[in-house]
Amino acid sequence: MQRFMYKYFKKTGKIILPVFLFLILMIQHDSTAQKHEFGIGLGGFNYTGEINPRYNFFNYRPAGTVFYRYNPSFATAIKLGVTLGQLSGNESNSNERVAQIRKASFKSTVSEISLMGEYNFINYRDKKQLIKFSPYMTGGVAIFGSAPDTKSNSLPEDFDGQGITFAIPFGVGMKFILNRNWNLGAEFVARKTFTDYLDGISKGEIAGKTTGNLLDNDWYYYTGVTLSYTIYGINCPQQFKY
Repeated sequence: MQRFMYKYFKKTGKIILPVFLFLILMIQHDSTAQKHEFGIGLGGFNYTGEINPRYNFFNYRPAGTVFYRYNPSFATAIKLGVTLGQLSGNESNSNERVAQIRKASFKSTVSEISLMGEYNFINYRDKKQLIKFSPYMTGGVAIFGSAPDTKSNSLPEDFDGQGITFAIPFGVGMKFILNRNWNLGAEFVARKTFTDYLDGISKGEIAGKTTGNLLDNDWYYYTGVTLSYTIYGINCPQQFKY
């Protein structure tokens, strides 16, 4: 596990570090108000794949996130986030024939780094605006790592995981202003992955017959609430002209 995490952060660091340094430079050179937010979030991960082919609300497992959000305008934002959570699935109570034969289950810890853009529909930060909330859309790119622990009573194949790979997150949310500095949010973001081994199973061959779906990659989802703090800069007075 330590070796996996070392490879994960070594690979993701090559992509995230330049972005992080760029955001730090923007903070240093931008002293205007309401540009920068730091926050945390709590919620849950869900998943769809071979073991759990349909979205099931009761399949959520704990997840959390920390993030930095840069607001270049009232309508747009850029968010850099790190999310950690658990995924799981179990076919023991399934009514499908293949699942009853396969009887597979898995547990996995997923760590993710994402860079996403956001579009706010309402200028909810305007002091003249009576509405202090706004729905928003979000989308971007993510790098994630997982190491599924998969078990089955009938699959002879060696279970595998993709390790580190990319995903395309997209979703919707709502932002609320609590007071001058504090903000509350809620969001649902789906992740389209490029791997079929999020649950450790792709083919799932039993007696030479494929039980998995080779045409569909696995997905995972995050639903949660966020709390963020807005940093207000101090505008430097203009120099006097003589």
